[in-house]
Amino acid sequence: MHHIEVDVLDDYISTFILSLQKSNCTEYEPTSIRGILGSLDRKLKRHRFPYSIMAGSGPQFSLTRQTYNAKKKSLKKQGKGNRPCEAAPLTDGELEVMWQKGVLGSHSPTALVNTLWLNNCLHFGLRGTKEQYNLR
Repeated sequence: MHHIEVDVLDDYISTFILSLQKSNCTEYEPTSIRGILGSLDRKLKRHRFPYSIMAGSGPQFSLTRQTYNAKKKSLKKQGKGNRPCEAAPLTDGELEVMWQKGVLGSHSPTALVNTLWLNNCLHFGLRGTKEQYNLR
């Protein structure tokens, strides 16, 4: 792949993007296609290819970038890639089940850490692992 001329490789990859489907003939999510392009980019970079597929802004791989953007737009219209960004809150029933199954509680070190983490999230609004870690 890294021995092919840039213009020819650009044509090949853009055609590949247009024809890309899962084995059950459904479309990939836009993020999956972007991941595939990232893998191709890393492969080229490993062989010291002078141009990048997605990071470049010059004329090299412009057809690939345009094709990807058009395909992404088309997939978004079909409802692909439109995942909600919000987390679903835990219900009282789900919390009760976690207490009953021993996921939460004070009977083991793991359950105690889980309970502490959950309480920090619920009462202090701490979200990620880094915020929890910074409490130490």
